[in-house]
Amino acid sequence: MESGSALSEEFGLLREHLGRLSDHRLRLGLAHPLEGVLSLTALGLRRGCPSLSAIYRFGDRRPPLLTRLGLRRSPSVQTLSRLLGMVSAGEVRPALLEFVIALQAQRGDGIATAALDGKTRRGVGEAGEPLKARCVFSREGLAALDQVVIGAHREELRAAPAWLEPVAARCPGLEMLTGDARYADTALAQAIVDRGKDYTFKQTQKNRPQLHADVSLLFAAATAPPDGEVTGKGHGRLEGRPVWVSGELAGYADFPGRSSVIMVKKQVSPAAPTNCPWPVFSTRCPAVPPWRRRKP
Repeated sequence: MESGSALSEEFGLLREHLGRLSDHRLRLGLAHPLEGVLSLTALGLRRGCPSLSAIYRFGDRRPPLLTRLGLRRSPSVQTLSRLLGMVSAGEVRPALLEFVIALQAQRGDGIATAALDGKTRRGVGEAGEPLKARCVFSREGLAALDQVVIGAHREELRAAPAWLEPVAARCPGLEMLTGDARYADTALAQAIVDRGKDYTFKQTQKNRPQLHADVSLLFAAATAPPDGEVTGKGHGRLEGRPVWVSGELAGYADFPGRSSVIMVKKQVSPAAPTNCPWPVFSTRCPAVPPWRRRKP
């Protein structure tokens, strides 16, 4: 667990990046510094505040915190709504990305692998509908690099290529993009290849039935030991996943730049070993399987 001093330093780093956002209000009679309001909002969300009124109460009950943030009192709901509405999302996204990059560097972690994933935000939404967002995570530091609101899950794929340019440009060490089956799209794979990056996407019987059948046939006759194994604990059981990698299907199908396919065999204990359906992955990385790139 991180020490209090380390957390204080990291929050100070966040405040530094939030302080770079534009505040177009007149200086005269300014009661609530924008950086302090944004910092209070970030802390409130981190503590699970589901609304602006909850953020107001969070600050109102902590006068010493308000003093440290440069606030004379907790901003009202109306003030929070007005100030947050003034902030440009176009400024916030790169500012938070730069914060995460600086935070990873401070922790000694690089950003080599990023994961695309769609999230539905419980308790957050409009007109009674939960908010859906496309998120990009750094797998090394488990930190969010970017987040874009989408109207529906089917829009995730259309929003993904737009992420590549700004994030990849700011993360020169980024090597690989991963995603589940919904991101296994040839256009997205081509965009990744065009930028000189690698990808690993899950393939299912539903979205790539022929490929799944070909890979299953390829590994069904394999007698070699697995190339690696991933183990983990979850839901009260110990899971072991032997992994095989093959380059024999390179160029066989129409997936841009694919160099290898991966098959994962899932076994569950302590119950009797059960062979579940074998997930299949396409990857552009032929030499080093992606799971070996991660820290133990």
